[in-house]
Order: sequence, then C-alpha cells, then structure tokens
Amino acid sequence: MKISRFAAALLTLVMLVCALPAFAETEIMYVIKTSVQVYYSPSTSAKKYCTLSYGDEVMVAARNSTWAQLTNEAGAIGYCKTADLSSKDPSVPPVYVYTKSSDVKVYKKTSTSSTTLARLDKGTRINGVAKTPDGTWVRVEYDGGYGFIKTSNLTLTAPSDQKTLTVYVTANAAALRKTASASAKQVGAAYYGEEFTLSKLSGSWGYVSNGTVSGWVKKSSLATKNPLSASSVYYAAQDSVTLYARVGDSLGGVAVINKSDEVTLVGITPNKKYYVVDYQGAYCYVEVAKLTAANPADDIKPGDGDEDESITVYVIATNASAYKSASSSASIVGTVSYGEELTCTQVKDSWALVSNASGAAWVKKSALSTKDPNFAAVTYYVNDTGATVYARPKTSASTLAKLPARASVSVVGKTADGDWYRMEYNGSYGYVKTSALTSTKPAEAVTMYVRYNIVSAYKTSSSSSAKVGDVCYGDELSCLQVSGEWALVSNSYGQGWVKQDALTTKDPNVKDTALYAAADTTYVLQKPSSSAKKLTTLEKGETVTAVAITTDNSWVRVRYGDGYAFIAAAQLSTSSPAGYKDPYIGTAGATLEKVIAIAVAQYGKPYVYAEEGPDSYDCTGLMWYAFSKGAGVYLKRTGYEQGYDSRYPRITSVSGLKRGDIVVFDTIEDGENDLSDHTGLYLGGGLFIHSSSGAGKVIVSDLSSGYYNRKFSWGLRIIE
Repeated sequence: MKISRFAAALLTLVMLVCALPAFAETEIMYVIKTSVQVYYSPSTSAKKYCTLSYGDEVMVAARNSTWAQLTNEAGAIGYCKTADLSSKDPSVPPVYVYTKSSDVKVYKKTSTSSTTLARLDKGTRINGVAKTPDGTWVRVEYDGGYGFIKTSNLTLTAPSDQKTLTVYVTANAAALRKTASASAKQVGAAYYGEEFTLSKLSGSWGYVSNGTVSGWVKKSSLATKNPLSASSVYYAAQDSVTLYARVGDSLGGVAVINKSDEVTLVGITPNKKYYVVDYQGAYCYVEVAKLTAANPADDIKPGDGDEDESITVYVIATNASAYKSASSSASIVGTVSYGEELTCTQVKDSWALVSNASGAAWVKKSALSTKDPNFAAVTYYVNDTGATVYARPKTSASTLAKLPARASVSVVGKTADGDWYRMEYNGSYGYVKTSALTSTKPAEAVTMYVRYNIVSAYKTSSSSSAKVGDVCYGDELSCLQVSGEWALVSNSYGQGWVKQDALTTKDPNVKDTALYAAADTTYVLQKPSSSAKKLTTLEKGETVTAVAITTDNSWVRVRYGDGYAFIAAAQLSTSSPAGYKDPYIGTAGATLEKVIAIAVAQYGKPYVYAEEGPDSYDCTGLMWYAFSKGAGVYLKRTGYEQGYDSRYPRITSVSGLKRGDIVVFDTIEDGENDLSDHTGLYLGGGLFIHSSSGAGKVIVSDLSSGYYNRKFSWGLRIIE
C-alpha cells in the first residue's frame, strides 16, 4: 500500500513538472508580496520548503500562469505562485529613514518570529528601499544585504534634538557596545578608516552609526579628520593576494588579485600590519608584505631580455610528491593532487618545475598534463552514511568538513583510479570518496519526533554497535531510511540509528506555556534525567516557557536559548509561588510576562535602600532586577536617572499604560526639575507592583485613583 501511494505521488509530481515550460536560461524575478511560501512541489498541500519576503530576488527556471519553478546556485528546486512574482525590481533608490524608539529590531524576514539581524538605538539612520504592499514593513539595506523593520518604528524625519558629527575610526579595530560601558554586550565592530555619524556623548564614550551597524565606542578610537587619503599606486607582490573586508585575515575576502595587479594605497593601520587600499571604489585591507611599490613585471632576470616562458599544466595523478630538486632522492616539499592547476616554467628530462601560490617544486612529468581533467560541475548527493571532505584525495589528509546525509555537492572531477571525486568546497576544492556520493537525488526525508524520554542512537542498526549519542523527548529528526525495527535519523549534530518504536510523526510539542519555578532551587537539565548535565539554576518564582511534558508526566521540555532543556515537573507550577496572585497573567508578550513574573515573585520581600536583590530591594532596584533577569535589559539605578531615561518613550497618561510599562512618580517636593523619585511596574487594571519605603516591603498598589494617581508623572515603555 505504501509503494502504491509513493508511485502515485511521484507520477503526479512528474506530470506537474512537465506542465511547466522550460527556459533556455533562468530569468531573474522579484517577490512582490509581503510574504510568499515556497513548496517542494507545485501544490499548496505539498511540504513547505521556505518563505520568501518582499523584494527577494529569485531565479526562475520555468513557469506557467499558476506556478513558477525556482532554483538556486546549488541546484535546489522549489515552487511558488507565479502571481507572487514580477520581473520588475520593487526596490526604489535608497531613502534615509530613522528609528523612532530604542531597541528597534531589524528582522531577516517580514515576521517578528524570524531571525533578528540587529537592534538599533533611537534616531539611528538607515536606508529604506521599499515598503511591503500591506504597509506594515519597510525593506532596508543592512550589512551588504537586506532586512525588514516594522513601519511603525520608522520615520522620515531626523530627530530634532540629534546633533551629528562625521567621525572616522583611528584604531585597528574598535568594539561597538550596547551601552556606554566596556563590560556591556558587544553589538558590532568598527575598523580603521571607516566613516560614522556621531550623535551622542557619555563620558569617554560616543554613540556612532553608519546605517549598517551602531553602538557605543571609546572616543579615543575616533577622530574628525579622515586618516585615509589618496596616495600612490602599489602592486601585488605575488599571485592570489586576498583583499579583506575588515582588518584580519580570518575575515571574508572581497577580491583576489595576482602578481603585478594595481591597487591605490590610501593608508596603513596603526599596528603597521595592514595597508588600506582603494579597490574599485571600495576600501579594503591587505597584509603589508603582500604589496610592493615597484611593479614585479618590471623585474628582468640578469642576462635574460625576456620574461620566462610558462605553460599551464594540470595534475592527473591522484597524489604526486613535489621535490626540492629534479630527483626522487631529493627532499619532499609537498604534495599536489588530482585536478590542481599549476604553472610549468622548466622541463628537465622526466621532471617539470611547477609552481602555485605556495611556491615552486619539481614534479614527475607523468603526473601532469596540459589538458584540464576537470569537467563542468555536476550535482551529486551524499549517501545515507554521510561523507567526509578531505584536503587531499587520501584519508590521512586533513578533514575540511563532515557532510550530512542527502546534502548536495558540486563534483568537478574524478581521479583515474575511480576512488575519489574532486568537488567544489568553500571557494576552493576538496576530495570525497566516490562510494560516499550518488548521482541519484534521494527521496524526501520524513520528519519524525522522539516520543520516549531518552533514546540511544547507534552507529549501525544494532544496539551492540558503537553508541553515537542520545535524542530526547520532543526532538525533531529527519528519518532517512528504515531497516527492520530500526530507523536512520539525522539532526543538525549528525546521524544515527534508533529503534522505530521510539519515533512518531505527531509533534508532541504543544503551544508555548509560561510556568513558574516552584522550588527554591530548580535545575534546568540537558536531558530528562536527574543525572544529566545542569545547564543553569532558577530561583523560586522565575518563569520558563514550556512546550511539552513527557508521557510519564515526570519531565517538562522547556525552551533554553536556541534549543531545549528539561525540568522535573515536580519543580514547576502553573501559578506564581509568590504571596500575590497576578490577575492579569498572560496578557502581555512572552518576554514581558517573564519580567513581570520575576517582579511578582519578590512580593513581600523587605525594602532596603540601594539594594537590588535578590533578598531585598529599593524601588529602582526591583525594576533593575526584574528587567535584567527577565529580558537582559539593564536600567539605570537612581530614581531620577531611571525615570528620565531618554532611551525609552514616555507614556503621558494612566489610560495609555500597558502591562509591563514602568510607572514614574513624584513623591518628594523638590522642584519642577525633578518629577521622578519613585518607580514601579504596571500590571494592568490600574495595579502596579513596587518596593515601598512606607510599607517597608514589596507591595501591589492601586494607580487608578487616590495618592498614586495624584503623584503619577509618566510611564516608560521599556519593551514594545
């Protein structure tokens, strides 16, 4: 029955694909809707492949009036509705826009659940290139690509109180931090010669932005005078010289130039290790030793009126030793491998003097050919056991990568002995055993979930083989193959064989639920076992986001960072263990609910001036503790500084408050210039929690009328 269904589905897919007209070449088209779903086959009931956002550029291999067949450079194929695409780029010339508040997020896609690319401070300038059709998102230029910001968080008008100054980085590299403190989180980096806009000062720190990155940086790393200026022409001293986007040869290369290629030198970093060059209108960095003021092409060998003649040759042996001189008894200086391109400058009997970027050496002529053995790239697929990419076609060579099962690769050659494929890898080449690849595209993997607490994974379909790891309740896996009572599964960490009865196609993870730590010491564990590794410890009253409970009801699966962890069910509660029951729980976003839950958990603890927990608090100390623990937001600590913090928008009326806002009061008669000397956290329904010096402890009070209503100054929205 299973075979018949698969055959029918395959036939349907083939008929649909054949109905799409073929193009001689792919055409470039653009997404013209806010969000577009891509499917594995031309059907809305097919498995979803990925989601595209407004303005994304795609390659269309074929299309009809209903469906478009998309492809990418790796050969992957998906399908979307033709009506969602246009041959006209919807992006417009860049327009300056400004963030209206602090901590404005740049998302990868038109969804607040997509990856956050950056967090921008209030008044940050960025280039907007398009607005989505529904008007809710603006597509912006970010870090050489694009991102999306909610339209409500942007304005076309620059802040009136923002005085800006153009500055330049004078250090090799300077860290950009979230706040004006060396201990604050690093949010980016600025490099020698880069231009920024300085908009704020705080002590020895300045807030800078260039439309791509922004943050606080030491003023000593900045100057108003541009350290870069036009200089003389320099030349590459050798072949394959990399020009880097930033200081440091571990960063991505912008371009590669060869011996005698010209660049314009405009500066040198303070540590004298890197030149700054103007290459095709962009500033790049290159190691000092790789450039020379004299053109190497002008060097002529003594007694030789012409440059040496040379020819291009290719390695046709699987591996060939390279010698210091034309003799197999000479010392070996390296190895060349199948398919490598070399330059031959001299022939001596059965030997050839060849060179590449690493230097020159002698190689047997029988290992070389003037005919390129590499062929046009062909897509192959990794088999179900995975594959290893080696630097050379031998298993003793260094490992470049471990490829997962079913991954696609571009093969460009095959050794004469048939044992190795030469493949494109990371801008260069690597080698894979031919037995590890297949030209047949594998069938689609089935998504499965672990339904037992802890399940062992083995190297082969036998519990007597080597154990490769564990999977836990609720883990999502790709089922690659079934053999008897065993299933071959994979995740981002690798693959292994598990018992079939430990898997299910039904996702056991339910909707996110906020739970509270009910014990004084609650352990978050890596696996659902009391002997598992402890990841962190929760205090009583802290919240976690639960997604599932094991079938024996003994362990709760919770979100932890970018993954999951487990907590004993007996240590969690659905209600706050504090002495006050919050009547409005669950009415704000997940992050704010965590902040509020932490604050409520402090109910009844004593008021102590200048204390910020966890045993006692003053009013601003309670706010500092709740937001730092629940959201990683660090507020200022005095009543005046916390209430007058300009990073956050003010809410001027009690009616405009939302759950999770900070409320600010003027309880001390000390003049019109200080209306902030007490703060609390708004819970909703006119109630707020605060550490009261009068009551001597953390309490909940009414803001809708009476004393605190009369003393209310404003609110602050810390998290939108």
